[in-house]
Amino acid sequence: MNEEREYVWEFKGKLIHLYERDIYYVHLEQRHIYVHTRSRSYQIGRKIQEEEEYLRDMPVIRTHYSYLIHMRYLEALSSTEAILRNGERVPVSASRRRQVHETVKHYFYQVKNVQKCRKTARKPHKTAELL
Repeated sequence: MNEEREYVWEFKGKLIHLYERDIYYVHLEQRHIYVHTRSRSYQIGRKIQEEEEYLRDMPVIRTHYSYLIHMRYLEALSSTEAILRNGERVPVSASRRRQVHETVKHYFYQVKNVQKCRKTARKPHKTAELL
């Protein structure tokens, strides 16, 4: 049986218990680390490197110095941002852009075995002029 991973943080007298499926992303803001779920945020610590190591068994990727995202909730990825399934936008830094795109492609195409779609280049549509 494949049990879902659980994560527990103790921070400032609070105990936070989340299942892997609950975690959308983690971010650093003003020297504080927050874990975000679909509808809530919890302060969990002070070092994003420690959180990245703690979540190493999850499919997370560091898109920016201050952000780790759970790839399960990635809906769209551009060169500057990742859009999550809850509508939140997370930055992708220029220095991590290539690595993020390669890791995400590997995750979806090889790990998740999602069928590749063909790339299309859209040409501007010419509308017929009315006479």
